[in-house]
Amino acid sequence: MTHQRADRASAQHGRRRWLVLAIGVALAWGLASAQDRNPSGENTRALALLGAGSYRDAITVYSALLTGHPADLGRDEWLYNRARAFYHLDGLSQAADDLETLLNEYPASPLRPFAHRYVGACYAREGRYLTAAREYLRAWALSESPNLDSVVVASLSALIDVTVHLADITPAISELPKARLRELTRRMAPELTRARRFDAAIDLALTLGDSITAEHVRLTARGNPGPIAIALVVPLSGSRIEEGIRIARAARAALDQ
Repeated sequence: MTHQRADRASAQHGRRRWLVLAIGVALAWGLASAQDRNPSGENTRALALLGAGSYRDAITVYSALLTGHPADLGRDEWLYNRARAFYHLDGLSQAADDLETLLNEYPASPLRPFAHRYVGACYAREGRYLTAAREYLRAWALSESPNLDSVVVASLSALIDVTVHLADITPAISELPKARLRELTRRMAPELTRARRFDAAIDLALTLGDSITAEHVRLTARGNPGPIAIALVVPLSGSRIEEGIRIARAARAALDQ
């Protein structure tokens, strides 16, 4: 009789263990299913990890999101943030891959200016300065909204930094339409001259050809320095004097109009 009671107790204990295990599996499956249906919770967790500097953990969460939710509308954000995490861990090629995927697959993403700037930073750190310059310019060209002023400033500042490593910046700006080229010259020329990058300033101004006109003079008079600023400092650079003189003459002719 004692043995029978012991067997029944053992069987009941075994059933309770299986019941607890089954409940745990069901709960885990339910939680996973809920996350599959709504990944916003995991995205929030990944953002918190990224903000806390837990970059490897953030990459793990973003990778799971990207694998598990191939059609989610938030994929461009996940790619961008995973790229940021890779960048902080010196995973420059992985970061660039994610950013290029974002740029190629999400042409309407509002993150495109930021992605161009970040991928430019990746290429600059890899020593690919001309490619970096092109990416910084693309970031600038896409940043027409007042809300993106920080992108404009950061992109132009980074572009000026990489010109130190470029013998000629004209290949980088070859994609720009003439109107944007004038705007770029107006904004960058004074900064390049202040940084004593006179050759780069000359190259930038020369891409305008003979279109240094009274428009630039008027802009200068309103406190927006343009190619005229180059004319004042180029002759002091000690190099490419003839080009500097030509720009100065064009500036003087415009002033006389």
